[in-house]
Amino acid sequence: MGDRRFSKAEFCGPCHQFEPGDVAVNGKLLENTLEEWRSSRYGQLGVTCQACHMAAGYHGFRGIHDPATVRRALSLTVERTSDGIRMELLNRGAGHFVPTYITPRLQLRVTRLDNGQTLGTWQIHRRMDWTPSDGWREISDTRLAPAEQRLLAVSLPADASVSVDLAVFPDADYHDRVYPYLIRTLSEELDREALRRLKDALKASGTSDYELYRVTCGAAAEAPYRCK
Repeated sequence: MGDRRFSKAEFCGPCHQFEPGDVAVNGKLLENTLEEWRSSRYGQLGVTCQACHMAAGYHGFRGIHDPATVRRALSLTVERTSDGIRMELLNRGAGHFVPTYITPRLQLRVTRLDNGQTLGTWQIHRRMDWTPSDGWREISDTRLAPAEQRLLAVSLPADASVSVDLAVFPDADYHDRVYPYLIRTLSEELDREALRRLKDALKASGTSDYELYRVTCGAAAEAPYRCK
């Protein structure tokens, strides 16, 4: 008979939850997933981490790199109105913040189809920085808490058509901050093979992005309507 501890959310805690007194910035632990879950309705109902990330006994732990898993967690609804579009982002299925760590970044972008103009871009992540002299610094935190709804709007001419794209960059912090810093500071200390591996890691971290949702909205002639 298997170890029952494996089926409990607390089993994930040693890797996915910092303890009080560990690294915290702006009063928030750098890793706080288990406590986020405990505070959500999933924790209160006893819906464990394994129920979503290891469903049906799957041992691969599907997460931010898996589009189907992220779609179950985060929904995007777009409505065309007479004077623009209204967008709703909803953390409908994750018992923790989306994303819960500083590594991934999600990006919502609205683009006019007739001229390619970007009308708005929103980042969804906890953006951090670290330096040897100052340690950790939080630049912004735009994540969605469990069950949080976020409403956004863009004004448009009545005849304008747009695309609304939600992209996921699972390894954004590695690509934007971690690997460039390591290459910059360690390049003279590492042998050629180690430096090559770091550069390969940087390249790979920049190719893991994917499109989660793409919605097109036409003219406002029949507004309001839900875009598809």
